Amino acid sequence: ELHEGVTKIGFDAFAQSKITGEVRIPSACKYIDSNAFSETNITSIILHDNVVLGENVFKDCRRLMGQITIPKCINRIPTGTFQNCSGITELVLHDGVATIGEWAFENCTSLVSIICESEEPPLVCEGAFNGVSKPNVVIEVPASAVHAYKMADGWREFGRIVEYKNFDCRPATACALNQTYSRTLVLNADGPWEVEHKPEWCSVSKSSGTGKTEMVLTINE
Repeated sequence: ELHEGVTKIGFDAFAQSKITGEVRIPSACKYIDSNAFSETNITSIILHDNVVLGENVFKDCRRLMGQITIPKCINRIPTGTFQNCSGITELVLHDGVATIGEWAFENCTSLVSIICESEEPPLVCEGAFNGVSKPNVVIEVPASAVHAYKMADGWREFGRIVEYKNFDCRPATACALNQTYSRTLVLNADGPWEVEHKPEWCSVSKSSGTGKTEMVLTINE
């Protein structure tokens, strides 16, 4: 666990180290330098909205899984940020993302969902989605922007471009086999929401809220 007083994570700070599991970036941290977590066995990363990323920060993190939400202060996703992260399944790009850098998501072979909140399709640079199975990826965009994405370079190659839903939970699935398992979920809603029903074998840290909310799902053994 990273100390809450950390304000910057330096170049190559944890590259090729034995760090593993979920990493939550401290709220005081404003910058993660290039290659900081590259070639590690981290499985989940929680980025707050005010942290800036260098290049190749999570490159070759092949055990990184689930959803990635790009921080709101980032308008250009740097080169190679998640290159070869073959376990990532979902991306959320806020409406300020204007450019996706070279090879940013190359070989993210498990990717099946991208939410783009911007009405203007972001510029997709060389190789950004190389190796991604584009016919199998669903792109969710604002209703007014569906046509623009279907016509835009770098986006029209994707199999399905559809209207963005008003309620969304990411990741949408959680799996555990004969063990206790906890996972941070991010709920996006236009208004208030409430958990009306859940199985006895799981629990959630919050049962209601408004708008975007983080909660922890625990599946009991």
